[in-house]
Amino acid sequence: MEKLKTLMDKWWFRLIILAGFALLYFILSFSLSPNNENAKYANDGVLTVLSALLVYPAIIVMYFTTDILDNLHLQIGKFVRKVLLLVSLGVFFLTLALVGFTYLFAVNDGKIMQPFYDGIGLAPFMTYAFLYFFVVRKFEVIDKNKTPDRLYQFILIILGCLAPAIIGMLFIWILSSINDATVTFIALLAFMALIVLPFVFSIRKYGLFLGGLKEYERDKPVYTPSSSSNSTSGEWENKFVSKIETYAYGTYTTVTCRAFLYNSVMEVNATIDFYGTNNVSIRAQRINEIKNDIHRAYKEVAKNCPYSSKLFIEVK
Repeated sequence: MEKLKTLMDKWWFRLIILAGFALLYFILSFSLSPNNENAKYANDGVLTVLSALLVYPAIIVMYFTTDILDNLHLQIGKFVRKVLLLVSLGVFFLTLALVGFTYLFAVNDGKIMQPFYDGIGLAPFMTYAFLYFFVVRKFEVIDKNKTPDRLYQFILIILGCLAPAIIGMLFIWILSSINDATVTFIALLAFMALIVLPFVFSIRKYGLFLGGLKEYERDKPVYTPSSSSNSTSGEWENKFVSKIETYAYGTYTTVTCRAFLYNSVMEVNATIDFYGTNNVSIRAQRINEIKNDIHRAYKEVAKNCPYSSKLFIEVK
């Protein structure tokens, strides 16, 4: 386990995992292509081949521009990162629209569905949405004493690459068993809508560029602890404190905030004191809600702050 965690700390190992699955689905998409010229297939290879050929490279680019670039601390401009990510998202949605609706109307015309082959074709779309929503943003290092759980990240990446193929196969198998054109059409439309929902939720809550908080740190000075720090009552310190303490409050909740400027890097420390209940489940849920409020308040100020900024949250 320790060796696996050590490997997962290496950015190239995480990228190799995704590239390996991309190669696997690429091989399967071509080797399993139906060759019965007399059969009228809803997916004669277009869905599966194009999703493997286009969506998996888009997944790798998306992951590279977020988790990997953050890990490498490369001085790549924000404009370049935005272009890379927008190209990745563009390829994803264009492929989904192109092959998704082609497949949808072919099925509606009564053409044959193939659970195994079609399921593989749907898998990359689910993988992209899964990784976009769950993996990258979950590994923001918010607490200064915490590091990403690389074993958990490994499990999520493997799950995100394997589970969609299984889900896709079962989904198509169920629809082919029902054998009802109306039900199939509605189910496929709902499936495409569900794939889009993770993007809507993530962008609304965390911003377009996957996680939000990391985006403010790149292209700005890297934080280096220094014994010579100056606490000031400057404009931006007050903005952080005022915004967070005003925004993040509630019944039985106190949030105190302090902001310091260290060598042109703003450190924002928020302390949560929730004394409403000792029920572990309710307490954890409420604290998580308060943390989300703090993150949102912090982001509103940080995106305009001329200094690089770091947010740390402590719970009493």
